[in-house]
Amino acid sequence: MRNPRPLYRAVLNDALISTWRNKHLWPLAFFAGLLMTGSAYDLLYRAWNAISNTMLRAEFGLWIPDVFPRAWEVIKKGPVNWQTLPWGLLLVGLLTLALYAFFVWLAVVSEGTVLAAIAAEEEKERPNLRGFWQRGIRSFWPLLGVNILLRLAVWFLTLLLAAVVIPATALAAPLDSAVVILAFVLIIPPAYAAIVAAFFAALGVVRFKERLLPAVKKSWRLITVNWLVVLETSIILLLADILIALTLTILAMLLGATFFGFLALSGFAAASPLYWFLIVSFSFIVIVGVLAAVAGAITFHYAVWTILAERLRRGQQTIPKIIRLTQTLRAALSRR
Repeated sequence: MRNPRPLYRAVLNDALISTWRNKHLWPLAFFAGLLMTGSAYDLLYRAWNAISNTMLRAEFGLWIPDVFPRAWEVIKKGPVNWQTLPWGLLLVGLLTLALYAFFVWLAVVSEGTVLAAIAAEEEKERPNLRGFWQRGIRSFWPLLGVNILLRLAVWFLTLLLAAVVIPATALAAPLDSAVVILAFVLIIPPAYAAIVAAFFAALGVVRFKERLLPAVKKSWRLITVNWLVVLETSIILLLADILIALTLTILAMLLGATFFGFLALSGFAAASPLYWFLIVSFSFIVIVGVLAAVAGAITFHYAVWTILAERLRRGQQTIPKIIRLTQTLRAALSRR
């Protein structure tokens, strides 16, 4: 029998409780957020940066310097003079790659740990952070494959978006703005579908020890069968993302205005050590607060999709809110 209560309400409520209860997962979720946060506007922001710059440089330009292309140009000129080879630059490039590889490993393992911990709590298992971390390590390669597929999907959507946005800039106003806005609106559904599929596939890899391709196939099957539930959950989560972002922005502006107004009224000289101590302390508190809020929001995303996937896999049935509204409207019209 189907539960008349919308599933997304119970999922969001339990995810919020799980996020607050598992604050020890927030640092891991912050690193996992380097891979994916579950936010569509985050994906679109990256896509816009990729359109504004070159495609690959937008993704890797901050990480990989031009050391290796420059070294290749030196090698192509003829026999290598090992004494004049830019060993320092090559060393910097290798260290940068090693650091990048370490952060990728840390992000993937952290993601597996967070998924394992939230899924275990959903199944009423005993918490064991060390065991969850080991599970994340064991799931590294298939999890990395899931994230590579997600990145390829992001690039593909970026190319589609660029194919519309770049020609639209040549149109006359306001048609150019309308086309750009419409393109971004139309890209949100496939963007969220890719993100949710990646979450579900990652859970299958970590929780159920599935291989990469079977996990991806099952995740798509789970989404297509329950697409209305996934859709309404995505809409509510997107609205929550926007609300949280606006709240944090307004709060930061109010705190900043209040703080600097207080400094101006107090008459502290700019050269005063106390002045700079207050500035540094306030900046530190704001940065820590923002990082904590971001980590908590990422944990919340993981909790939402993990709990939803667990319950859908168990076959929990519900009547989507959209269908309930349609039935209510139809019943009201039939009584007239």
